[in-house]
Amino acid sequence: MTEGHPAHPWSKAPIGIPLISLGLALLFLADWLHSAPLVADFNLTKLTGLLLASLGVVNVLQQGKFRMFPGMFPLLGLAALPLLTHGYLNAGLVFQVLLVIIILSAAPSLQIVAKAGVLFLGVLLVFVLLGAVLTGNLFFLRGENFPFSFYLATPLSNPNVVARTIVIVLPLLLLARLQGVLRTKAWWLLLVGGILTIAVVAMSRANILALVVMFLYWVLVGRGGVSVGRLLQYGALILLVAGLAFAVSPLQEKFERAAVLVGGTYQLLQQAEGNHLVYEHAPARAKTWAASLLLLQQKPLFGAGPSAKEWLGQAGAQKGGKTIAVHGAFLNILTSNGFVGLSLFLVALYRLFRGLGSVGRMFLLGALVSQIGADIYAHTLFWAVLGLLLLFDQNRRNHPRSSYQVGGTLPDERAIA
Repeated sequence: MTEGHPAHPWSKAPIGIPLISLGLALLFLADWLHSAPLVADFNLTKLTGLLLASLGVVNVLQQGKFRMFPGMFPLLGLAALPLLTHGYLNAGLVFQVLLVIIILSAAPSLQIVAKAGVLFLGVLLVFVLLGAVLTGNLFFLRGENFPFSFYLATPLSNPNVVARTIVIVLPLLLLARLQGVLRTKAWWLLLVGGILTIAVVAMSRANILALVVMFLYWVLVGRGGVSVGRLLQYGALILLVAGLAFAVSPLQEKFERAAVLVGGTYQLLQQAEGNHLVYEHAPARAKTWAASLLLLQQKPLFGAGPSAKEWLGQAGAQKGGKTIAVHGAFLNILTSNGFVGLSLFLVALYRLFRGLGSVGRMFLLGALVSQIGADIYAHTLFWAVLGLLLLFDQNRRNHPRSSYQVGGTLPDERAIA
Protein backbone atom coordinates (compact mmCIF):
# COMPACT_ATOMS: atom_id res chain seq x y z
CA MET A 1 0.00 0.00 0.00
CA THR A 2 1.37 3.41 -0.95
CA GLU A 3 2.68 5.76 1.66
CA GLY A 4 0.23 8.35 2.92
CA HIS A 5 -2.76 6.03 2.55
CA PRO A 6 -3.15 4.15 5.84
CA ALA A 7 -4.86 0.79 5.85
CA HIS A 8 -8.60 1.00 6.30
CA PRO A 9 -9.60 -0.33 9.75
CA TRP A 10 -11.69 -3.05 8.12
CA SER A 11 -8.53 -4.48 6.55
CA LYS A 12 -7.23 -5.23 10.04
CA ALA A 13 -10.02 -7.71 10.60
CA PRO A 14 -11.21 -8.96 7.17
CA ILE A 15 -12.66 -12.11 8.69
CA GLY A 16 -13.96 -10.72 11.98
CA ILE A 17 -16.39 -8.11 10.61
CA PRO A 18 -18.21 -10.49 8.19
CA LEU A 19 -18.39 -13.17 10.90
CA ILE A 20 -19.90 -10.75 13.41
CA SER A 21 -22.33 -9.38 10.81
CA LEU A 22 -23.47 -12.85 9.72
CA GLY A 23 -23.70 -14.08 13.32
CA LEU A 24 -25.80 -11.13 14.47
CA ALA A 25 -28.02 -11.44 11.38
CA LEU A 26 -28.73 -15.09 12.22
CA LEU A 27 -29.45 -14.19 15.86
CA PHE A 28 -31.87 -11.40 14.95
CA LEU A 29 -33.57 -13.22 12.06
CA ALA A 30 -33.75 -16.74 13.52
CA ASP A 31 -37.43 -16.46 14.44
CA TRP A 32 -38.35 -15.00 11.05
CA LEU A 33 -36.35 -17.64 9.17
CA HIS A 34 -38.16 -20.32 11.17
CA SER A 35 -41.63 -18.85 10.55
CA ALA A 36 -40.94 -18.31 6.80
CA PRO A 37 -40.11 -21.33 6.93
CA LEU A 38 -36.52 -21.31 5.70
CA VAL A 39 -34.89 -23.17 8.60
CA ALA A 40 -36.15 -26.16 10.57
CA ASP A 41 -34.66 -25.41 14.01
CA PHE A 42 -34.43 -21.77 15.09
CA ASN A 43 -32.50 -22.71 18.28
CA LEU A 44 -29.77 -24.26 16.13
CA THR A 45 -29.80 -21.13 13.97
CA LYS A 46 -29.32 -18.91 17.03
CA LEU A 47 -26.53 -21.16 18.31
CA THR A 48 -24.79 -20.95 14.93
CA GLY A 49 -25.16 -17.18 14.92
CA LEU A 50 -23.73 -16.92 18.44
CA LEU A 51 -20.76 -19.10 17.47
CA LEU A 52 -20.00 -17.08 14.33
CA ALA A 53 -20.32 -13.76 16.18
CA SER A 54 -18.03 -15.04 18.97
CA LEU A 55 -15.37 -16.07 16.47
CA GLY A 56 -15.63 -12.65 14.88
CA VAL A 57 -15.24 -10.96 18.26
CA VAL A 58 -12.06 -12.91 18.97
CA ASN A 59 -10.65 -11.93 15.57
CA VAL A 60 -11.47 -8.23 16.01
CA LEU A 61 -10.06 -8.02 19.52
CA GLN A 62 -6.87 -9.81 18.42
CA GLN A 63 -6.18 -7.70 15.33
CA GLY A 64 -8.07 -4.47 15.94
CA LYS A 65 -7.17 -1.69 18.33
CA PHE A 66 -8.97 -2.15 21.63
CA ARG A 67 -10.92 1.01 22.49
CA MET A 68 -12.71 1.85 25.72
CA PHE A 69 -15.63 4.25 26.01
CA PRO A 70 -17.05 6.65 28.65
CA GLY A 71 -19.17 4.88 31.24
CA MET A 72 -17.71 1.45 30.47
CA PHE A 73 -16.43 0.73 33.97
CA PRO A 74 -19.66 1.70 35.82
CA LEU A 75 -21.57 -0.56 33.39
CA LEU A 76 -19.18 -3.44 34.04
CA GLY A 77 -19.56 -2.72 37.76
CA LEU A 78 -23.33 -2.99 37.38
CA ALA A 79 -22.90 -6.31 35.54
CA ALA A 80 -20.62 -7.64 38.30
CA LEU A 81 -22.66 -6.29 41.25
CA PRO A 82 -25.15 -9.21 41.33
CA LEU A 83 -22.18 -11.59 41.39
CA LEU A 84 -21.22 -10.12 44.78
CA THR A 85 -24.75 -9.75 46.18
CA HIS A 86 -26.82 -12.54 44.58
CA GLY A 87 -24.33 -15.02 43.11
CA TYR A 88 -24.82 -14.45 39.38
CA LEU A 89 -23.27 -12.33 36.61
CA ASN A 90 -25.36 -10.09 34.35
CA ALA A 91 -24.01 -11.71 31.17
CA GLY A 92 -26.44 -9.77 28.97
CA LEU A 93 -25.00 -6.41 30.02
CA VAL A 94 -21.45 -7.72 29.59
CA PHE A 95 -22.36 -8.68 26.01
CA GLN A 96 -23.78 -5.20 25.34
CA VAL A 97 -20.61 -3.52 26.65
CA LEU A 98 -18.50 -5.88 24.53
CA LEU A 99 -20.60 -4.98 21.49
CA VAL A 100 -19.83 -1.26 21.92
CA ILE A 101 -16.12 -2.07 22.33
CA ILE A 102 -16.19 -4.16 19.14
CA ILE A 103 -17.81 -1.35 17.14
CA LEU A 104 -15.26 1.17 18.37
CA SER A 105 -12.36 -1.25 17.79
CA ALA A 106 -13.46 -2.46 14.35
CA ALA A 107 -14.39 1.10 13.21
CA PRO A 108 -16.85 0.22 10.42
CA SER A 109 -17.57 2.74 7.67
CA LEU A 110 -20.08 5.22 9.06
CA GLN A 111 -21.38 6.00 5.59
CA ILE A 112 -22.23 2.35 5.01
CA VAL A 113 -23.78 2.09 8.48
CA ALA A 114 -25.83 5.25 7.91
CA LYS A 115 -27.11 3.85 4.59
CA ALA A 116 -27.98 0.56 6.32
CA GLY A 117 -29.87 2.44 9.05
CA VAL A 118 -31.82 4.43 6.46
CA LEU A 119 -32.63 1.24 4.55
CA PHE A 120 -33.77 -0.50 7.75
CA LEU A 121 -36.05 2.40 8.69
CA GLY A 122 -37.40 2.63 5.16
CA VAL A 123 -38.23 -1.09 5.02
CA LEU A 124 -39.89 -0.92 8.45
CA LEU A 125 -42.09 2.01 7.37
CA VAL A 126 -43.00 0.25 4.11
CA PHE A 127 -44.23 -2.79 6.05
CA VAL A 128 -46.23 -0.50 8.36
CA LEU A 129 -47.88 1.11 5.34
CA LEU A 130 -48.42 -2.27 3.69
CA GLY A 131 -50.06 -3.65 6.84
CA ALA A 132 -52.41 -0.65 7.11
CA VAL A 133 -53.43 -0.96 3.44
CA LEU A 134 -53.94 -4.73 3.39
CA THR A 135 -55.90 -4.84 6.66
CA GLY A 136 -57.81 -1.63 5.98
CA ASN A 137 -57.04 -0.59 9.54
CA LEU A 138 -54.65 2.24 10.37
CA PHE A 139 -54.32 0.86 13.91
CA PHE A 140 -53.69 -2.76 12.89
CA LEU A 141 -50.66 -2.96 15.21
CA ARG A 142 -52.86 -2.36 18.26
CA GLY A 143 -55.31 -5.08 17.26
CA GLU A 144 -52.55 -7.51 16.22
CA ASN A 145 -54.40 -7.88 12.92
CA PHE A 146 -51.31 -8.74 10.88
CA PRO A 147 -51.54 -9.35 7.12
CA PHE A 148 -48.68 -11.88 7.19
CA SER A 149 -47.47 -14.28 9.88
CA PHE A 150 -43.85 -13.14 9.57
CA TYR A 151 -44.85 -9.82 11.21
CA LEU A 152 -44.83 -11.73 14.51
CA ALA A 153 -41.06 -12.30 14.18
CA THR A 154 -40.28 -8.60 13.57
CA PRO A 155 -40.58 -5.38 15.62
CA LEU A 156 -44.05 -5.08 14.05
CA SER A 157 -45.31 -7.74 16.46
CA ASN A 158 -45.86 -5.05 19.11
CA PRO A 159 -46.74 -1.36 18.59
CA ASN A 160 -44.52 -0.23 21.45
CA VAL A 161 -41.58 -2.20 20.04
CA VAL A 162 -42.12 -0.57 16.62
CA ALA A 163 -42.13 2.90 18.19
CA ARG A 164 -39.10 2.13 20.36
CA THR A 165 -37.17 0.77 17.36
CA ILE A 166 -37.85 3.95 15.37
CA VAL A 167 -36.69 6.13 18.30
CA ILE A 168 -33.45 4.13 18.42
CA VAL A 169 -32.85 4.26 14.66
CA LEU A 170 -33.78 7.92 14.07
CA PRO A 171 -30.25 9.14 15.02
CA LEU A 172 -28.92 7.08 12.11
CA LEU A 173 -31.19 9.19 9.90
CA LEU A 174 -29.41 12.29 11.23
CA LEU A 175 -26.07 10.54 10.80
CA ALA A 176 -26.92 9.80 7.15
CA ARG A 177 -27.78 13.46 6.63
CA LEU A 178 -24.54 14.57 8.27
CA GLN A 179 -22.60 12.12 6.11
CA GLY A 180 -24.20 13.51 2.97
CA VAL A 181 -25.72 10.19 1.89
CA LEU A 182 -29.39 11.20 2.16
CA ARG A 183 -31.20 13.77 0.03
CA THR A 184 -33.45 16.39 1.61
CA LYS A 185 -36.70 14.95 0.22
CA ALA A 186 -35.87 11.44 1.40
CA TRP A 187 -34.84 12.85 4.80
CA TRP A 188 -38.19 14.55 5.30
CA LEU A 189 -40.15 11.56 3.98
CA LEU A 190 -38.50 9.14 6.43
CA LEU A 191 -38.66 11.60 9.33
CA VAL A 192 -42.36 12.32 8.87
CA GLY A 193 -43.08 8.62 8.28
CA GLY A 194 -41.32 7.67 11.51
CA ILE A 195 -43.10 10.34 13.56
CA LEU A 196 -46.52 9.42 12.13
CA THR A 197 -45.92 5.73 12.85
CA ILE A 198 -45.09 6.45 16.49
CA ALA A 199 -47.85 8.99 17.13
CA VAL A 200 -50.72 7.70 14.97
CA VAL A 201 -50.21 4.02 14.14
CA ALA A 202 -48.47 2.77 17.31
CA MET A 203 -49.83 5.43 19.71
CA SER A 204 -46.93 4.80 22.09
CA ARG A 205 -47.06 7.38 24.89
CA ALA A 206 -43.49 7.03 26.16
CA ASN A 207 -42.02 7.20 22.66
CA ILE A 208 -44.15 10.21 21.70
CA LEU A 209 -42.68 11.99 24.73
CA ALA A 210 -39.23 10.75 23.67
CA LEU A 211 -39.73 12.38 20.25
CA VAL A 212 -40.73 15.67 21.87
CA VAL A 213 -37.65 15.64 24.14
CA MET A 214 -35.36 14.81 21.20
CA PHE A 215 -36.91 17.60 19.13
CA LEU A 216 -36.56 20.19 21.90
CA TYR A 217 -32.94 19.26 22.61
CA TRP A 218 -31.95 19.32 18.96
CA VAL A 219 -33.59 22.67 18.21
CA LEU A 220 -32.75 24.49 21.46
CA VAL A 221 -29.39 22.99 22.44
CA GLY A 222 -27.96 20.49 19.98
CA ARG A 223 -27.56 22.88 17.06
CA GLY A 224 -25.41 25.34 19.02
CA GLY A 225 -28.10 28.01 19.14
CA VAL A 226 -31.75 28.64 18.44
CA SER A 227 -32.76 29.19 14.82
CA VAL A 228 -36.19 30.84 14.75
CA GLY A 229 -36.87 29.62 11.24
CA ARG A 230 -36.07 26.01 11.95
CA LEU A 231 -37.87 26.20 15.32
CA LEU A 232 -41.02 27.26 13.48
CA GLN A 233 -40.42 24.65 10.79
CA TYR A 234 -40.03 21.70 13.14
CA GLY A 235 -42.61 23.08 15.56
CA ALA A 236 -45.20 23.22 12.78
CA LEU A 237 -44.41 19.61 11.92
CA ILE A 238 -44.86 18.50 15.53
CA LEU A 239 -48.14 20.41 15.89
CA LEU A 240 -49.42 18.98 12.61
CA VAL A 241 -48.60 15.41 13.64
CA ALA A 242 -50.04 15.95 17.13
CA GLY A 243 -53.27 17.36 15.71
CA LEU A 244 -53.58 14.49 13.26
CA ALA A 245 -52.87 11.95 16.00
CA PHE A 246 -55.54 13.34 18.33
CA ALA A 247 -58.02 13.69 15.45
CA VAL A 248 -57.84 10.16 14.01
CA SER A 249 -56.68 8.02 16.94
CA PRO A 250 -57.69 7.51 20.59
CA LEU A 251 -54.39 9.04 21.71
CA GLN A 252 -56.01 11.40 24.20
CA GLU A 253 -57.63 8.44 25.92
CA LYS A 254 -54.23 6.75 26.23
CA PHE A 255 -52.70 9.79 27.95
CA GLU A 256 -55.70 9.97 30.27
CA ARG A 257 -55.03 6.32 31.16
CA ALA A 258 -51.49 7.30 32.16
CA ALA A 259 -52.93 9.56 34.86
CA VAL A 260 -55.15 6.67 35.96
CA LEU A 261 -52.06 4.45 36.29
CA VAL A 262 -50.33 6.94 38.59
CA GLY A 263 -53.46 7.27 40.73
CA GLY A 264 -53.97 3.50 40.76
CA THR A 265 -50.39 2.95 41.93
CA TYR A 266 -50.87 5.38 44.82
CA GLN A 267 -54.16 3.72 45.77
CA LEU A 268 -52.60 0.25 45.75
CA LEU A 269 -49.80 1.38 48.04
CA GLN A 270 -52.26 2.99 50.44
CA GLN A 271 -54.38 -0.18 50.63
CA ALA A 272 -51.50 -2.69 50.72
CA GLU A 273 -51.47 -5.14 53.60
CA GLY A 274 -47.84 -5.61 54.53
CA ASN A 275 -46.04 -6.75 51.37
CA HIS A 276 -49.19 -7.72 49.52
CA LEU A 277 -51.48 -5.77 47.19
CA VAL A 278 -55.16 -6.34 47.96
CA TYR A 279 -56.93 -4.52 45.10
CA GLU A 280 -57.06 -7.13 42.33
CA HIS A 281 -58.90 -5.03 39.72
CA ALA A 282 -56.24 -2.31 39.39
CA PRO A 283 -54.50 -1.80 36.01
CA ALA A 284 -51.71 -4.29 35.37
CA ARG A 285 -48.97 -1.69 35.11
CA ALA A 286 -50.13 0.00 38.32
CA LYS A 287 -49.79 -3.37 40.06
CA THR A 288 -46.22 -3.90 38.95
CA TRP A 289 -45.24 -0.31 39.84
CA ALA A 290 -46.76 -0.63 43.32
CA ALA A 291 -45.23 -4.08 43.90
CA SER A 292 -41.82 -2.76 42.82
CA LEU A 293 -42.05 0.04 45.39
CA LEU A 294 -43.00 -2.46 48.08
CA LEU A 295 -39.95 -4.55 47.15
CA LEU A 296 -37.70 -1.50 47.42
CA GLN A 297 -38.95 -0.86 50.94
CA GLN A 298 -37.70 -4.33 51.90
CA LYS A 299 -34.50 -4.50 49.82
CA PRO A 300 -33.43 -0.92 49.03
CA LEU A 301 -29.67 -1.35 48.60
CA PHE A 302 -29.19 -4.40 46.36
CA GLY A 303 -32.71 -5.39 45.29
CA ALA A 304 -33.93 -8.98 45.08
CA GLY A 305 -31.65 -10.22 42.28
CA PRO A 306 -32.99 -13.12 40.20
CA SER A 307 -35.86 -13.65 42.65
CA ALA A 308 -37.33 -10.19 41.91
CA LYS A 309 -39.93 -11.58 39.49
CA GLU A 310 -41.06 -14.20 42.01
CA TRP A 311 -41.19 -11.57 44.77
CA LEU A 312 -43.35 -9.26 42.62
CA GLY A 313 -45.72 -12.11 41.78
CA GLN A 314 -46.17 -13.01 45.43
CA ALA A 315 -46.81 -9.34 46.23
CA GLY A 316 -49.77 -9.37 43.87
CA ALA A 317 -48.38 -8.09 40.55
CA GLN A 318 -50.22 -10.78 38.59
CA LYS A 319 -52.67 -10.98 35.72
CA GLY A 320 -54.31 -14.25 34.81
CA GLY A 321 -52.07 -16.09 37.27
CA LYS A 322 -48.88 -14.81 35.62
CA THR A 323 -46.44 -12.26 37.03
CA ILE A 324 -46.60 -8.94 35.19
CA ALA A 325 -43.28 -7.81 33.72
CA VAL A 326 -41.68 -4.69 35.16
CA HIS A 327 -42.00 -1.79 32.73
CA GLY A 328 -39.02 0.55 32.61
CA ALA A 329 -35.26 0.17 32.83
CA PHE A 330 -34.94 2.06 36.10
CA LEU A 331 -37.54 -0.11 37.84
CA ASN A 332 -35.85 -3.24 36.49
CA ILE A 333 -32.50 -2.14 37.89
CA LEU A 334 -34.01 -1.07 41.21
CA THR A 335 -35.89 -4.33 41.77
CA SER A 336 -32.89 -6.46 40.75
CA ASN A 337 -29.93 -4.41 42.01
CA GLY A 338 -31.38 -1.74 44.31
CA PHE A 339 -30.21 1.84 44.65
CA VAL A 340 -26.55 0.80 44.46
CA GLY A 341 -27.13 -0.66 41.00
CA LEU A 342 -29.16 2.37 39.88
CA SER A 343 -26.37 4.69 41.07
CA LEU A 344 -23.84 2.83 38.91
CA PHE A 345 -26.17 3.04 35.94
CA LEU A 346 -26.77 6.78 36.39
CA VAL A 347 -23.01 7.38 36.60
CA ALA A 348 -22.59 5.44 33.34
CA LEU A 349 -25.32 7.51 31.64
CA TYR A 350 -23.73 10.75 32.86
CA ARG A 351 -20.30 9.71 31.56
CA LEU A 352 -21.82 8.68 28.22
CA PHE A 353 -23.71 11.96 27.94
CA ARG A 354 -20.51 13.92 28.56
CA GLY A 355 -18.64 11.85 25.98
CA LEU A 356 -21.22 12.16 23.18
CA GLY A 357 -21.82 14.97 20.70
CA SER A 358 -25.16 16.63 20.01
CA VAL A 359 -26.65 13.76 17.97
CA GLY A 360 -25.60 11.22 20.58
CA ARG A 361 -26.91 13.30 23.46
CA MET A 362 -30.24 13.71 21.70
CA PHE A 363 -30.34 9.94 21.25
CA LEU A 364 -29.52 9.27 24.91
CA LEU A 365 -32.19 11.69 26.14
CA GLY A 366 -34.78 10.09 23.87
CA ALA A 367 -33.86 6.66 25.20
CA LEU A 368 -34.09 7.97 28.77
CA VAL A 369 -37.72 8.93 28.18
CA SER A 370 -38.55 5.84 26.11
CA GLN A 371 -37.41 3.55 28.93
CA ILE A 372 -40.45 4.62 30.98
CA GLY A 373 -42.51 2.16 28.94
CA ALA A 374 -39.98 -0.66 28.63
CA ASP A 375 -36.37 -1.59 29.29
CA ILE A 376 -34.86 -0.01 26.18
CA TYR A 377 -31.35 -0.70 27.52
CA ALA A 378 -31.98 -4.43 27.14
CA HIS A 379 -32.19 -3.99 23.34
CA THR A 380 -29.01 -4.88 21.48
CA LEU A 381 -29.98 -2.35 18.79
CA PHE A 382 -29.73 0.47 21.35
CA TRP A 383 -26.13 -0.44 22.23
CA ALA A 384 -25.18 -0.91 18.57
CA VAL A 385 -26.43 2.59 17.69
CA LEU A 386 -24.75 4.00 20.82
CA GLY A 387 -21.43 2.47 19.71
CA LEU A 388 -21.81 3.99 16.24
CA LEU A 389 -22.56 7.46 17.66
CA LEU A 390 -19.53 7.21 19.96
CA LEU A 391 -17.42 6.28 16.94
CA PHE A 392 -18.88 9.19 14.97
CA ASP A 393 -17.91 11.66 17.70
CA GLN A 394 -14.43 10.15 18.11
CA ASN A 395 -13.78 10.55 14.38
CA ARG A 396 -15.05 14.14 14.42
CA ARG A 397 -12.73 15.05 17.29
CA ASN A 398 -9.74 13.35 15.64
CA HIS A 399 -10.39 14.80 12.18
CA PRO A 400 -12.31 18.05 12.67
CA ARG A 401 -11.52 19.66 9.29
CA SER A 402 -10.69 16.89 6.87
CA SER A 403 -11.95 13.61 5.49
CA TYR A 404 -11.54 11.35 8.44
CA GLN A 405 -10.48 7.77 8.54
CA VAL A 406 -13.71 5.82 8.38
CA GLY A 407 -16.61 8.12 7.70
CA GLY A 408 -15.76 10.49 4.87
CA THR A 409 -16.32 14.24 4.90
CA LEU A 410 -18.30 15.62 7.82
CA PRO A 411 -20.70 18.48 7.01
CA ASP A 412 -21.65 20.98 9.70
CA GLU A 413 -24.53 19.75 11.85
CA ARG A 414 -26.34 23.02 11.17
CA ALA A 415 -26.59 22.05 7.49
CA ILE A 416 -29.38 19.63 8.26
CA ALA A 417 -32.61 20.87 6.72
